[in-house]
Amino acid sequence: MFPHFDTQRLSARPITLQSDSVDTLAQDTLALLTPAVQDTLPGHWPAVTNVSEAQSWLQARTEESMLLAVRRLSDGQLVGFLILSPTVLVQVGTSWHLGYLLGEAHWRQGLASELVQGLMAWCQQHQQVACLRAGVSKDHPSSARVLQKCGFSEIALPEGPEGVQFYEYHFHTPAGAN
Repeated sequence: MFPHFDTQRLSARPITLQSDSVDTLAQDTLALLTPAVQDTLPGHWPAVTNVSEAQSWLQARTEESMLLAVRRLSDGQLVGFLILSPTVLVQVGTSWHLGYLLGEAHWRQGLASELVQGLMAWCQQHQQVACLRAGVSKDHPSSARVLQKCGFSEIALPEGPEGVQFYEYHFHTPAGAN
């Protein structure tokens, strides 16, 4: 089940490229993915500089994960994306790798914390996810602060990419853990 939820200022809904207006969504995505925003994204994702590349970016994200459009409740404007990749962690259960991005115009307004807290509330209510995990570039401390503010704990992942710090939030104590 794809999560979908509202917070005080935001709405997060799954994107299906078959039913959403792909051209409009691609144009809105291109506007969000400024160079500063793209600098915060994983290095293996290709640069987006035109509508065609934005369509490809959206297609790739929907193929590899659950992609949710994050819109302002007040006017429906696209402000960012929530990206969730399900995995299973031994002794923990279902885990979602969490990624999020907000357009540059929406930074420093508390929206990222609100978005992550909204996802956490949805997970708590639906009890389908045991753990949320997120990776943050060490060059992007504001994103790490969002996760810490939401109650995530820093973890060591030896197999993780260099320059990325990981955080986890557990909704219950894993079986056998003390």
